[in-house]
Amino acid sequence: MYKYILVFMLVFYCNAQTSLNPNISVVGDLRYLNFTQQNDAGKHGEFQFRGLELVVENYLNPFARADVTIHFSDEELVDIEEAYITILKGLPFNSQIRFGRYFLPFGEILQKHEHVNSFISYPSLHQSYFGEEGVRNLGFELNFAFPLFDQFTELKLGILEGNLTPEEEGEEAVDEEEALPCAYSAYYSIFASLSDFTNLKTSFSFASGATDIDRNYPINLFAIAAKLKWKPSAYKSFQFQGELFINDRTEQVPDDTLSIYPNGLKIKNSGFFLSSEYQFSKFYSVGASYSQFTEPTGLERLKRKDFSLYATYAPVEETMVFRFKFSRDVTFESNQFAIQTIFSLGPHKAHQF
Repeated sequence: MYKYILVFMLVFYCNAQTSLNPNISVVGDLRYLNFTQQNDAGKHGEFQFRGLELVVENYLNPFARADVTIHFSDEELVDIEEAYITILKGLPFNSQIRFGRYFLPFGEILQKHEHVNSFISYPSLHQSYFGEEGVRNLGFELNFAFPLFDQFTELKLGILEGNLTPEEEGEEAVDEEEALPCAYSAYYSIFASLSDFTNLKTSFSFASGATDIDRNYPINLFAIAAKLKWKPSAYKSFQFQGELFINDRTEQVPDDTLSIYPNGLKIKNSGFFLSSEYQFSKFYSVGASYSQFTEPTGLERLKRKDFSLYATYAPVEETMVFRFKFSRDVTFESNQFAIQTIFSLGPHKAHQF
């Protein structure tokens, strides 16, 4: 399958050079991980080619643009990470429309590519709810941006494929006839300028769908997020952010427990994530994060705690970055040390400043 995708990309690129002239970029993500406990392969350390992203993006016309991100890795070979079009103007009420495959608009961290975050990988809270790579669904989204009490606000309403939970390893994709019903999402954010150097963004998210094909068990997820950023100069800043997840779902149980849970297993719990980062020079920044949550699914839902310390060295602005991270999983009493190298070729940058 991936060979056909590569052929399509080559043909698209050749045609685009004479018509659309898209911006084409490559972002690479290389890692080394060291563990105090052996991983599934029985190793205490390993090198990872996390992936190579091919990003194709540009305006189709004055009213719309297209964004495509294709991810190459040793595990999945080729994966269409994102592919959507956005109608930016020409619609009533200053609205926009996005249609295609994109990251679920839930919270703040999960709406960004993993390499944008200074903490290398998605936090354990987010991975527990949505898997290591987050949830990327095919959907349709209506976006409204409008001022409210001199603040910038944004409202996103979407309908998308019904799978809000990550697929288990080795799980086969469901047939179209057996697919889950559509899911729905809502996202509302407020951006406030507190001073010349300080900004605050808060957001509220909701996603609703089903966890089981046969019985249509419901799943409702809520998120509250906030990010405070102080940036007095180009190379000095401090930011603090947090996200709270609330989980309300009913899920199917194994056959041997049906007599105990005839109407499914009802789960209600929550968790939160906090992080801070301080950039003190052009090249260097340091940060810390903390997660505490109860696992959102399963009969045995562990209470999880972990924290991380990380540092970033960016010798060449926006084209190369090195990250170092120490993580402590309090629940499993394990440590991990990670080194990440990211490079970028083209207009799509490896990280945001």
